[in-house]
Amino acid sequence: MADVATARTHAYLILMLELILQHHRNKYATPFENLPGATALHHNIFLKTKWYPKTIKELDYEDCLLVCSGILNLAT
Repeated sequence: MADVATARTHAYLILMLELILQHHRNKYATPFENLPGATALHHNIFLKTKWYPKTIKELDYEDCLLVCSGILNLAT
């Protein structure tokens, strides 16, 4: 039963991240740059944090999700 719960949790997190990124694409994509895949993720994180691209690319999945979800207050 734990495997099912783990799979559901992962599916929920992936769906949540994809919805966040689709909202970001709707707002920032252009005909010349449609922000596919990791590009949208990195762009979203950069706009929120102003971190260097190298730092952003080194983040793991959970950290990316935490930053994109807006749970963190990055102003402090």
